Amino acid sequence: MLHDKLHVPIGIIATYWGGTAIQSWMSEKTLSVFPEAWFTSRPDTIKDPEKDPERAPSVLFNSMILPVSDYTVKGFIWYQGESNREHPLLYRRLLPAMVKEWRALWGGSRLPFYYVQIAPYGYADPRHEQLPAVLRESQLLALNDILNAGMAVILDAGEERYIHPPDKTVVSQRLSYWALAKTYHQKGIACASPVFRKMKIKGSQAYLYFNFAKHGLTANNKPLEHFEIAGNDHIFYPAKAVIVHSNQVKVQCDAVAAPVAVRYAFKNWVKGDLYNTEGLPASSFRTDVGQ
Repeated sequence: MLHDKLHVPIGIIATYWGGTAIQSWMSEKTLSVFPEAWFTSRPDTIKDPEKDPERAPSVLFNSMILPVSDYTVKGFIWYQGESNREHPLLYRRLLPAMVKEWRALWGGSRLPFYYVQIAPYGYADPRHEQLPAVLRESQLLALNDILNAGMAVILDAGEERYIHPPDKTVVSQRLSYWALAKTYHQKGIACASPVFRKMKIKGSQAYLYFNFAKHGLTANNKPLEHFEIAGNDHIFYPAKAVIVHSNQVKVQCDAVAAPVAVRYAFKNWVKGDLYNTEGLPASSFRTDVGQ
């Protein structure tokens, strides 16, 4: 798509290793600021050479990032996160630190960084209850700390029993929208998904307002099924949600007379159903973050 739009060849330096944590892609110097990041054991590859050495902190930074750092690059794309799902709040701090380090390594403090929010998946381990949803939230909130960055939301593209979404085309397309619009300054290309901005309570109804919905929100003529609402007891109930005006969603439930918090698709496995009219899905979110 980029080639077709720009009429120039696009080269990609691919460095990847599945099932690795973000710590593997950061230097020991940067990780030293985060002592809690060393929760993974450092394999002894002399005594046990088959013990997943790629999972050790910094090993992929040293072997797969440093060796290509002399190449000139236009920016970065990043698709990772599932292996950090048990520590999503730590990931919220590590991601901006990694971006800062990579940019310094390539000598460009504003090099574009476009990344993919992890897809929903039906994790069977009860220890992971909602933690992947919090990881998605951490990726969303990291946008506030990373200048010149964009996130491709794929909340509608996951598979409940397959952690790798089969449709990678939609992933690449949504990443390319960011590059075309923000790096190559092509006109008329929407790249940002709707982002929750604020909530107003009016009686028993909660009104949610969104950014990046200039031309409106849509559920593609289907009901919105993934909103939940809670009162002071913080017990969340399935809610009726409808799009009102262009960038607002009204949420209510008969069981909650005085709402204080709303969540959208804040689960491990879900198929997102809220979009802007450009066809980009909203991220899962909760208004009670930190509570």
